[in-house]
Amino acid sequence: MSEYSNGTAASAAPDNDGEYDEYSNSPVPESAKTIGPLSIFGVLFGMSTALIWFSLGAQLVHAFGTVNFLIGATSSALIIGAATFLWARFASRTGFNSDLVTRASGFGYFGSTVTALVLATNCVLYFGFEGGIMINAMKALFPTVPVLPLQIAFGLMFIPLTWFGARFISLTMWITLPVVAVFLVLVAIHAANAPGDIDFWAYAPETVQFAAAGPAIAQVMVAMFGVAGIGAQSADFGRFIPSKRATVGGVLVGPVFCLVSYVTPLLFGAWLGIQLGESDPAIYFVGLFGVWGMLFVIITQARINVSNIYTAAVQLASVASRLGIRLARSWWVVITSLICVAVLVSDLYSHVTVVLGVWGVIVLSWVFTVASDLLINRKLLGLAPAVAYHSKRDLYPANPVGLISLGTAVTVGLPLSFGAGGPLGSTLAPFCAIAIAVITPPIVATVTKGRYYHRPTKSPVELLADKTSV
Repeated sequence: MSEYSNGTAASAAPDNDGEYDEYSNSPVPESAKTIGPLSIFGVLFGMSTALIWFSLGAQLVHAFGTVNFLIGATSSALIIGAATFLWARFASRTGFNSDLVTRASGFGYFGSTVTALVLATNCVLYFGFEGGIMINAMKALFPTVPVLPLQIAFGLMFIPLTWFGARFISLTMWITLPVVAVFLVLVAIHAANAPGDIDFWAYAPETVQFAAAGPAIAQVMVAMFGVAGIGAQSADFGRFIPSKRATVGGVLVGPVFCLVSYVTPLLFGAWLGIQLGESDPAIYFVGLFGVWGMLFVIITQARINVSNIYTAAVQLASVASRLGIRLARSWWVVITSLICVAVLVSDLYSHVTVVLGVWGVIVLSWVFTVASDLLINRKLLGLAPAVAYHSKRDLYPANPVGLISLGTAVTVGLPLSFGAGGPLGSTLAPFCAIAIAVITPPIVATVTKGRYYHRPTKSPVELLADKTSV
């Protein structure tokens, strides 16, 4: 049996989850894994053109300076990339999406429902960030247009764009890439010729604005940690990579992707912000290119938000199936798009750094709890079974390994993030969450002797009932 085999072959009965479009609730069979690592990398690489990174990079460099930004962004990308590698490799080996990965990795059948909602929420939040930039671009060109109709339109337009699934999304990413490349070259030329004598690589703010919150590098990392959800999102796409290429795929969508696709656009966006004197890319693209700049922003953000809608829809379909609601993934696209309309109305983009700091604690706690289980409990210590079980008949409703670890990390991290430990405590919050999420799973698995990873044919309660009846 392979290192990361799923429990499908080990069970004779059909999976209670059923099999729906895009394998929302069941493993992708090897015969359906026809998308290579480079194609998956291309889909994820499309996220690097998200203009939220341009905006975030400019804000971070303005606040902390270029050197601090580079060190902080690279460090956090490597940490997130390591966890993403574990997720993506496991997903490719087993065909599991992020929800099934979580089920098998210490959470149990119903326990993983909590984390499926976390990932769905993560994608919806990022949809709100990206959609806010689209709306700002439209308002910059047509300031008299009411905001509410734009919020509704930019939410509902993704129903047809996302309806057809992962392969269509991959095609969309590649087709629009030349358009994105041309405009990025054009804006770079404008920025290079902009008046000013600021040395970007030596840029540092005159005063440290948030000195009480601790080292500048750590503060940069806190903002970057908000993107940790890519670890789980990579599993939703990585499960289509053939298992024989799991390691290569894991490296591509893990550390390589995080370094190239996050640090690079953040740095480029920071440079544009310094050169053009404006942090919001929606404003300077429209200012430079007029209606074409507005169309570029809309195309770029549409590339990103189809992935956000797709992943959120997959997660909601998984949650609903366990509640007895049987809808195909495509119909969850409609429901997710309606939710995203409400998020756009809330205008999260205006509070992006605050949202990322708080939300990062929750996502990090989940991603690193699963990563710890995959590496330490399953690989190094053998506390989890070699077979990755995923079905209701094979799993307990809840596994204390993941739930206790996640709950502990969030319980400690969130109050700190909200200011319980002062400004420095807010900075330390995600680091505490990571540490707890890594250390706790092997402790709980050791105490419970790993007995909650796989339910025997009869549960202990059933066996006791049989013995009592005798």
